[in-house]
Amino acid sequence: MLLNDKKRQEMLEKIMQYRFAVVETTLYLDTHPNDCEIIKRHNHFARKAKELMAEYEKTYGEMLCIYSDSDVVWNWPENFPFDFGKCCAYCKTSEV
Repeated sequence: MLLNDKKRQEMLEKIMQYRFAVVETTLYLDTHPNDCEIIKRHNHFARKAKELMAEYEKTYGEMLCIYSDSDVVWNWPENFPFDFGKCCAYCKTSEV
């Protein structure tokens, strides 16, 4: 698996976008709990984020170690979702 896989990066960006929308709609709903339109949007964003995360994990491995259910051996993923072989997803070099 290539760390600089374009499809992987695109999938992570979509996941981040949907998760951001979930957080933002949650904050809005804290002060507007009866806004049915936003509740529908929130539920849509949450479903999409969950679906994309499941698809990502099926292809690339776990995103979050807190959901690991192994009772035999503890092992970090070979490649973390944020590890593109650079200091960050936006940098062009591997220098930190």
